[in-house]
Amino acid sequence: QDILTNLKEIQHTIINQIELYKPSIDVLKIAELHYSTLFKAAQDTILIIDRKSGIIIDANKKSEDLFELPSEDFVGLHASQLLIDDMSKSFKEKIFENIGNPTPIMVNVISHSGNIIPVEINVNEVQMGGQVLVQCIIRDISKRIETELKLMDSEIKYRHLFEDSPFCIFLMDPKGYIVDCNPAMEKIFGYSRDELIYKKFINLPIIHEDYLVEFVKRFKEELRDTDFPPIDIQIYNKNKDIVWITLQNSFVRIGKETFYQVICYDVTEQKKAEKELEKVLKLESIIARIISRFIGIKDFNQAIYDSLKDIAEFTNSRRAYFYIFNEKYSFIGKRIVWHAQILHPEILEPEILSLEDFPWLNKKLRNSVHLIIDDIKSLPVEAMRLEKFLETQKIQNCIIHSIKINDSLEGLIWFANFSDPFSWKEENFEPLGFFSDILKNAILREISKEDLRKSEELFHKEFDREYFYRELFVNDFNEIMKNLQTFVSQLADQKDLMDSITGKEILNNIKQQNVNGQQLLSVIQKLTKIEELSPSIKKVNLKECIDKAIHYIVSLYTNKKINIVIEVPGEDIYVKADEYLVDIFTNLLFSSLRYNQDQSIELKIIVFRSQQDEKKFVKIEFIDYRKVISDFEKEEILKMERKKDSKIREILLGFLLVERILDNYYGKIWVEGDSFVVLIPEAID
Repeated sequence: QDILTNLKEIQHTIINQIELYKPSIDVLKIAELHYSTLFKAAQDTILIIDRKSGIIIDANKKSEDLFELPSEDFVGLHASQLLIDDMSKSFKEKIFENIGNPTPIMVNVISHSGNIIPVEINVNEVQMGGQVLVQCIIRDISKRIETELKLMDSEIKYRHLFEDSPFCIFLMDPKGYIVDCNPAMEKIFGYSRDELIYKKFINLPIIHEDYLVEFVKRFKEELRDTDFPPIDIQIYNKNKDIVWITLQNSFVRIGKETFYQVICYDVTEQKKAEKELEKVLKLESIIARIISRFIGIKDFNQAIYDSLKDIAEFTNSRRAYFYIFNEKYSFIGKRIVWHAQILHPEILEPEILSLEDFPWLNKKLRNSVHLIIDDIKSLPVEAMRLEKFLETQKIQNCIIHSIKINDSLEGLIWFANFSDPFSWKEENFEPLGFFSDILKNAILREISKEDLRKSEELFHKEFDREYFYRELFVNDFNEIMKNLQTFVSQLADQKDLMDSITGKEILNNIKQQNVNGQQLLSVIQKLTKIEELSPSIKKVNLKECIDKAIHYIVSLYTNKKINIVIEVPGEDIYVKADEYLVDIFTNLLFSSLRYNQDQSIELKIIVFRSQQDEKKFVKIEFIDYRKVISDFEKEEILKMERKKDSKIREILLGFLLVERILDNYYGKIWVEGDSFVVLIPEAID
């Protein structure tokens, strides 16, 4: 009975204990469920190995990707059957000797297909179901190693660029301390690396005070993501020289730290070149303005004053003077002064200033184009008079440029009290040289204008005198012709004398000379008008002009029977000519009649159209059947030769008039057989 009682008590105790363990069992089941879920879903390969036998008893799905084997094939494999590229130890040995090591081990596993894969393995011992097991968590680190290698390569390249870059590069931490700089830093700034590392950049005497605010603004924490464009600033190097740099700053991350990266390079020479270019452009602008002032000049003195002002401002001079010595240049003020505080020109009568009063200056300027005096106190003893004069003018320093005209020293240009005596380089003398040359040429041009004006006045006087004498000659000649005509009329009334042969011959000769005189007078008058007036070409009826010429000739020779045959096309012909066309025909007819003693005279005029070089002309032939003037003589007339031959000379003026008129028409005249031939452009509608 006692035994039964004891057994019941034991049963009761066991049941109570079981009831107590039920929650723990449930928790354990839940934990196993969680572990199983994590085991299957893990992104890393997980192997469970029996500690005692080394047999793999479980593997998650990820192991298939790493070892290229189905997960069920892992179960039952011995851990030493997994291959690694370490010939000295197996996978199992590597694993078991690192149980409990908090640091992951790095090995290269070999997959089923032979691929070598770098991995990182965490090994720890676990208790499950009363068994001691080894858990291996294997992570594929091939991509991480690839990234690390690229990063390492990038860092090597960056370091190479950093060290060898011709640009200055330095890094600052967020507090503004320099943590690194490349060798180019010393070339630009003059400081060694040791003098800069761990120094606060803003405390170094480097940034020019004019750019300090802008520099600090670029490194404010709240503006970290702002893109600042490059800027040009001035810095002081270690020797306190001013250096121009172009600066570009940015934020860079190295590892887990952020730095300010500053890249800059020396642009001092570029700035100097830009300044020189700006100076050249400014100089060209000044020269262009000076040239424009002296073209079509209206106010010589104002042009000089404005030019003095331009050059003085370009050279930082406070005063400028212009002196001219020669009294013949009356169109220029003898002394023109520009002062920085005076807005209007001073055109003054000259002071008692003569180069003869300053022999030292006179000698210097006759041997040189310009003279620079940095300080009047440095002048030699022989220039004492010049020094006293400059003192009275309150001039401390000056540059004097000579104005030489035809190798004679005619004037001076002075620029005084410039701010920097040493700023006058050779290029500063260029505007002076240009100004001097322009001024000299302008003066010579004005003198030439004055000489030309005087010549024109003299010419007009002579022309008026010649015109007066010519008109006097014409009037007197007309009076003589009238008297001669009156005499002929009176002589014709003397019947006894006129009935004799001698009387008739005398009367005919007198009439002929009267005709000749009238024709000569007409030619002279028209030659003069043609020389003085411009031609007025228009459309002219040719037949009407020929008729007028014939009518005039017949009226001159009333004592002769003149028969002139004209062959003209039926329609009217027009030519490009003017009112002098009649004179061409008159003089050609007159040349044929003048020496023809016959009482009955026959001439022929033939008109027809012609074309030369695709241009239309009208051709007129004058045929003299008697050949009073031989073909040779006609040729000589047209060549204007044999001027001493009385027969030729008397009709030479008439042909000169013909030639002048035809030149205005772009026409021609020549001898063709027995005829004079005239060619005149036809007027086409």
